[in-house]
Amino acid sequence: MTRAAALDNNRAREFEFHPRDHHAIAALVYDEVGILLPDGKAQLVYGRIAPRVRACGLTSFADYVAHIGRDAEERGRAIDALTTNHTSFFRENHHFEDFVERIWPELADRLAKGAACGCGRRPVRAAKNPIRG
Repeated sequence: MTRAAALDNNRAREFEFHPRDHHAIAALVYDEVGILLPDGKAQLVYGRIAPRVRACGLTSFADYVAHIGRDAEERGRAIDALTTNHTSFFRENHHFEDFVERIWPELADRLAKGAACGCGRRPVRAAKNPIRG
């Protein structure tokens, strides 16, 4: 199934959602906060915005697109629904697991062999703790 066909598949959806709706929402999000939502993110857009369509008592994404064009407060809710609001440095644990498995072993090996510092300087001795001496 092509992306366009997947994007335009409304049989199993509660609300009508067409490529033009996705493109309108993607353009709004890009204009407002600079986030790209390509066609491959259509299901994400649907999943995050459908509750807003329902909360507004609308029956289609086209109606919702028109609504957020007029209502700045609801537009803010749409942006909030489409953005990642959890901003912890460690929020994506699999990145660190991948680092430990693929990158760290070589770095640890180089360190154990006494790999030189990139700037050529000798390691600085740790200063004494000014509180404990």
